[in-house]
Amino acid sequence: MSGLFDVVIVGAGPSGCACAIGLINSGLKVAIMDKSSFPREKVCGDGLTLDVIRQLPLISKKLETDFFLHKQKFASKGVKIYTIDNKTFTIPVLQHHDNKSMFTLNRSTFDNILFEHLKNNSTHTSIIENCKLDKIEKQDNLFKLHTSKGVFESRFIVGADGANSVVSKQLHLPHIYEKDKVVALRCFYKNLNMDNADSYMRFYFNKIILPGYIWVFPEADGLFNVGLGMSLTQMKNHKVNMLQVLESEIKSGSLREVFKNAERVSPFKAKIIPLGKNGRPISGKGYLLTGDAAGLANAVTGEGIGNALRSGRVAAEHIKQCFTKGYFTRAYNLLYDKEIYKRMGREFDYYRLVQFLCSFPQLNSFLVGKAAKVYLDVYGDPICEKTKKSFFFWSCRIIKSLV
Repeated sequence: MSGLFDVVIVGAGPSGCACAIGLINSGLKVAIMDKSSFPREKVCGDGLTLDVIRQLPLISKKLETDFFLHKQKFASKGVKIYTIDNKTFTIPVLQHHDNKSMFTLNRSTFDNILFEHLKNNSTHTSIIENCKLDKIEKQDNLFKLHTSKGVFESRFIVGADGANSVVSKQLHLPHIYEKDKVVALRCFYKNLNMDNADSYMRFYFNKIILPGYIWVFPEADGLFNVGLGMSLTQMKNHKVNMLQVLESEIKSGSLREVFKNAERVSPFKAKIIPLGKNGRPISGKGYLLTGDAAGLANAVTGEGIGNALRSGRVAAEHIKQCFTKGYFTRAYNLLYDKEIYKRMGREFDYYRLVQFLCSFPQLNSFLVGKAAKVYLDVYGDPICEKTKKSFFFWSCRIIKSLV
């Protein structure tokens, strides 16, 4: 198998599919390839934030309909946060945004909804599964992609191939350092001493892994997505055994009563998540990166689906402009970087600040309580500008008192 394309998208996760869907009516010859076949397993907390839900109709109205018709999605009332000094803060999702809410949905299912939408609504996009990218060669104004299914030529490449992006490595984009990554460990349980109908997503802070946390998210069919996330450098420097920390909390710590009769129904699996950082190069002559390949995840929660979808949408619009104007230079593609950081840069800086402050055990309860109060006071969303500015004010006051 081989071919000549205007655009080849490497990776068919949320950012890759969002980009491909955005190019459906562009008139461009597009291929999207993935090393796996769909549906495929993906390690994730399976939480879908308000930001994710609101982007679905911006990608496609039919995609939004497909999602809301899916029976396996599980609506959440909000989040409950348990601090290291045993305080509990509840942040409900206020139902004043039409029928929108936060949800949990197995990540393989969510990704497959996007993938099937692309397959069913694009007759001109070549979709290639089980296709592993091995090498990229640059020849004149074309890229040659050497894969397990042949050689593909393309004028433009989108690297949507995740945290271990082959596209990024082959095209020599700057390495994402370990200090800008978190590691997440995840498994599934059933029979927790917790009512699924409660439906709150729960976060448990633990002093050993601050500013990381343990999560317990209810899903459909009585399952609970359970995991732990923490800084990769912190884990290595302090030789933290994440599995031991999680099992200790379950057996004798804050989760003991909740897991008293619990049964683990899947093995533990881990993944690396690159965090968003303002100004990191994510494009070059004839190519750009999206999603985890670009490193766009929230520094506090590790959530990356929202910005993955957003980067795919921005990438599609930028690529259409590239072909309309005939501009593929590194200088022109910096407009993509500029637009990404215009939309996400302040968020990255804000969450980096919160991440730093949350690493101090003595500030844990205060910060969580202040964030919850600010959110409830403004009746906004966790990422709305008014909430950010209010909490940023308090964060700056805390830093001033520390120095």
